[in-house]
Amino acid sequence: MWRRSTPLFWGILLSLAFGPWGGASAFAQGAVTTATITGDVADKTGAVVPGARVAIKNQETGLTRETTTGEQGQFVISQLPAGRYDVSVEAPGFKRAIIRDVPLTVGATETVRVTLEVGELTESVDVGVEVVPIVETTKVEVSTVILPVQVRELPLNQRSFTALVTQQPGLVRMTNATPPTVLGAATNTGSYISANGLMGSSVAYLVDGVNFSNGNFTAPGTAAAGDMPGVEAIQEFKVITHSFSAAYGGASGAVVSFATRSGTNEWHGSAYEFVRNDIFDTRSFFDREKPPFRRNQFGAALGGPIRRDRAFFFTNYEGLRQRLTTTEISFVPSECARNGGLGGTCDFPVIGPGGRPVAISPAVKAILELYPRPNGADLGGGIAEYIFQNRQPTRQDFGLVHITSTLSPKDQFSGRYSITDADALAAFHFPTFEFVRTDRVQNYLLRWSRVFTPNLVNTASFSFLRSNVFAATEPTISLRPEQYTGNPARKTIGVISVGGGTAGTVSGTLTLLGNDDASPFHLVRNNFVVNNDLAYARGNHTVKLGGMVNRFQWNWNSAVIPGGSYTFLTLNDLLAANPAVLIIRRDGADASFGIRTTLFAWYVEDAWRLSPRVTFTLGLRHEFQVPVLKDIHNKLGNWRRPEDTQVTVGQPYDNYSLTQFQPRVGIAYDPFGNGKTVIRAGFGVFNEFLGFEGTAQGILQWNAPQPVLNTFFGEPLAPGFLPPIPFPQCATCTQPTPYVGLVTGLLDPVNSPTSVQWHLEVARELPAKLGLTLTYAGSQSYHIPRKIEANHNLPCRFENGQPIFTGGCGTAAPAVSRIAFSLYARRFDTTANYHSVSVQVARRLSGGLTFQSSYAFSKALSESDAFNSNNIIRGVAQASQYPLNRRLDRSESLFSIRHRATVNAVYELPVGRGKRFLSDARGLAQALFG
Repeated sequence: MWRRSTPLFWGILLSLAFGPWGGASAFAQGAVTTATITGDVADKTGAVVPGARVAIKNQETGLTRETTTGEQGQFVISQLPAGRYDVSVEAPGFKRAIIRDVPLTVGATETVRVTLEVGELTESVDVGVEVVPIVETTKVEVSTVILPVQVRELPLNQRSFTALVTQQPGLVRMTNATPPTVLGAATNTGSYISANGLMGSSVAYLVDGVNFSNGNFTAPGTAAAGDMPGVEAIQEFKVITHSFSAAYGGASGAVVSFATRSGTNEWHGSAYEFVRNDIFDTRSFFDREKPPFRRNQFGAALGGPIRRDRAFFFTNYEGLRQRLTTTEISFVPSECARNGGLGGTCDFPVIGPGGRPVAISPAVKAILELYPRPNGADLGGGIAEYIFQNRQPTRQDFGLVHITSTLSPKDQFSGRYSITDADALAAFHFPTFEFVRTDRVQNYLLRWSRVFTPNLVNTASFSFLRSNVFAATEPTISLRPEQYTGNPARKTIGVISVGGGTAGTVSGTLTLLGNDDASPFHLVRNNFVVNNDLAYARGNHTVKLGGMVNRFQWNWNSAVIPGGSYTFLTLNDLLAANPAVLIIRRDGADASFGIRTTLFAWYVEDAWRLSPRVTFTLGLRHEFQVPVLKDIHNKLGNWRRPEDTQVTVGQPYDNYSLTQFQPRVGIAYDPFGNGKTVIRAGFGVFNEFLGFEGTAQGILQWNAPQPVLNTFFGEPLAPGFLPPIPFPQCATCTQPTPYVGLVTGLLDPVNSPTSVQWHLEVARELPAKLGLTLTYAGSQSYHIPRKIEANHNLPCRFENGQPIFTGGCGTAAPAVSRIAFSLYARRFDTTANYHSVSVQVARRLSGGLTFQSSYAFSKALSESDAFNSNNIIRGVAQASQYPLNRRLDRSESLFSIRHRATVNAVYELPVGRGKRFLSDARGLAQALFG
């Protein structure tokens, strides 16, 4: 008994001990990058055949696995690399059955039904691939696999994989209208994709099972060039849009799982270049002529054997060189405003006593010189247009090496290294300031798979992901000393916002002038990855067990408004050197952090075949962080409650995650027993991961251990009561002040955004290799954060309790007496829901043709859409109208797309080996046409 149990014992020990101390991805384990073959073996009378020997062989690499059928004639072979397999089944008294060319896609479970004929083992029957159904009768989640032919042959805009992701029902690429900022560029690198009416932070992106998105969970990419390149290196990928398995976590919207290509026994290579330029573009409304544009994406890929049937390699390089020019319109002081409106020849301004025009303050003249002279329309009121060509060169280089090896019949090993290096340059509002971005992303992966017994397979992996980002704005001209702002000893210019706009936006009367308030900014992300997964098949049960940890490190440094952020209510105030608000970094304040957190998770899931027609899955996942967030210098600070009297230093909020248990239930039912129809239903609870970026970076940096910023209010806010703020320079303004100015907080209680999901789906195989799928999916989400102004006045109330705001009525919020400025905060208390109905028709690749078409009708309601915004201090994040009643903001979500239809198709010309034409080609013709 002990001997038989030993492999299982060691497998469980590895999953529970080794797995939880690494963290392959906090977001997926198990069958993320592998596939499973299941089947039923019977004779022609329908009687099951137990003890039959089942062997499979990968057509491209020679990988072989064996097992035997159980008492009910069923078998399971799991943890298989995606590819095409031959399956042979033999039993005493029967002819050998061979099923050729069984396609296994990433994360799929293919079911083969084998009928054995009476005869000798020396005889064989080629059953054919027809035994593999078009629909998966054991799958319970809502998902789609993007095949290699679609990845490499469909015309993708900018060669971005996100164009394929958004072909799936429920997934929509959203446009971020927020103006570019240093923090935004460094933390929001790839496309922002909404899944099932949820925010873009709710999508997990996995490459070979490892989380590959940035801290804000936008699509994988670089700060300089956007979405990650390397489409040529993708074998295929799976998009799971609803009710995914317990093996996945950390995100509630969707999981996008990529599998990279590996070498085979045959040599394959390609070289390519994709060109786009202004010849293919049209002139925009604002252009007199088309601006220059050049985009070249080029590369090469090569894969083949190191040792036949044993070891293989694949490598890919891809480069991007882009010269993009866009026409920009900025708003600057008009010539009249620059002259102060003297002489009565202009309609502007009136800034002096008695309504008389006066000269511009001498202190402002040097600053006005930094605004370009207008060359467009004079809009009146002292404002004019400045039109310029924004030249934005971008360089990006990507490289990947992937090695796979069969060490023994029971051991497979793989290793992968990838690197992306990018830089970009653009104007920052004006040609006199430039926006510089550089980024390098590196990923290492080692994976070992061990077959203890035919029914017990263990997979362990280690991964390391590193991103090194630098972003800054800087003048393209030499500043004179009189053009420095804030403390002149810092020799820089800060942020100048005019007309009600806040620092970092262009929403004021004049376009923002100066450096970004976080420039320069340097961020190094490290994510250490190890995990272990165990798959055990016995009887009608296939049990998967996994444990993991993610060790996150965010090391970053930001200048944090060294030159000050000046807000002027009107252009008149700027000309008079009379700012309303100044926010500036204090002397001695250190805005460098070393943030650490470790995310633990474990899961267990059982796929139980109640009968050949019914598969029931039951799973449980548990995720928790220890600690929630920690700074190695103990500088994280949080204003946890409005009534607090001081900032909480250390652990910023209570650990919300210890009770984060996530049950998953699903059922798949084949009502006719012929493998051509399946009814699926699923239910699950899914939690988000609260990391540093998107949570702490835009909030907790301002507080601890002492306030980082000084805040001053000037005479325009309260004439006769407040003294003027010196402008443009104030040497004493950076000295620490005794009162609290701007503070920010994550208000108690902090909770992980949680989504409860359910779905009902019917799939049916149609003639001509077609599949029809009808899906209803719904969700109810909780604990979605919203931005609020927590330092607000409390209302009066009528006798019926209805609040009313009126002059001289109501009392101050608890924080007003202690905080001189705003308490910008997030409260995790809003809800959202989503409902959709979709229909999908797809054709499996056959005869050179594959296509996919879908239509979805959906609606999402929410009370907040601003989770992914770091721009608390800039006022960009959507704020709640009334902090005391979140339901006033309930409306159709920004991510609600009522109607959406997609179609894609690939047709391979009937030319080349095995095709109608040139099937016997040799030499160059064979190399060209395959």
